[in-house]
Amino acid sequence: LQALSLIFVAILFLWGFMFRNPERNALHISSNAFLSPIDGVIENIQTQGANTTITLRVDLFSVGVLRSPINLDCFEVCVRHGAPLLFAKAHKILSPKTVLKGENFKMQIFSQLFHIPSLEISHQKLERGERIGFIKAGTVKLEIKNIELKTNIGDRVLGGESVLGYLQ
Repeated sequence: LQALSLIFVAILFLWGFMFRNPERNALHISSNAFLSPIDGVIENIQTQGANTTITLRVDLFSVGVLRSPINLDCFEVCVRHGAPLLFAKAHKILSPKTVLKGENFKMQIFSQLFHIPSLEISHQKLERGERIGFIKAGTVKLEIKNIELKTNIGDRVLGGESVLGYLQ
């Protein structure tokens, strides 16, 4: 009975660790800083002219809280519903996808395990660092116009705190 209790406590601790939601505050950073929307590792960076695409990989033990990378006065949200397919070959086609479009960026969120969108926001304004959703084991793809990058492939970033670059 003690072993079963110990296993239960360990699983409960692991569950709490996986779904932690730390407070992040980036008020000291300049207003044109573009922050990471989620904890993860930069998997790819592609630049073509003034457009830059950054791909972030989110693993199972990263903080999965999605945050607004910049202040947004006007934005558009598109949601494609589906089944999270972690190991299927067609996971990019059938998995849920959420797209947040702002004036000079687009954020695509591909979830493979847990997907809790809260992007059905009643007001049309987001503050930088504001919580906007939750994913586990997925990918976030950012397409940004006119940004001076401050990160590299392989960097570990923190959502709502790490500066990806500065908008020009």
